[in-house]
Amino acid sequence: MINKLQLSLIFDGKCIDEELMIDGELINAENCLDLSELVNSVFDSGAFFILTCDCGEAGCSGLHKGILVKHVQLLFVWQ
Repeated sequence: MINKLQLSLIFDGKCIDEELMIDGELINAENCLDLSELVNSVFDSGAFFILTCDCGEAGCSGLHKGILVKHVQLLFVWQ
């Protein structure tokens, strides 16, 4: 099954809030997104801390393993 990844950036006039959804389900309700890690994962395979704390340190919010991203032909596989 191929999943749909959707990134929404919402500007309220002061700051930008980001929402990352997979198949319509919000996956960053409790964590912030590191947009540079998300972009890097598009170009390279490896472990990426796409979800993080608002201070920028993933370990601060209890995240100690990045999302493993593999590029398989034209697909991106997240584990």
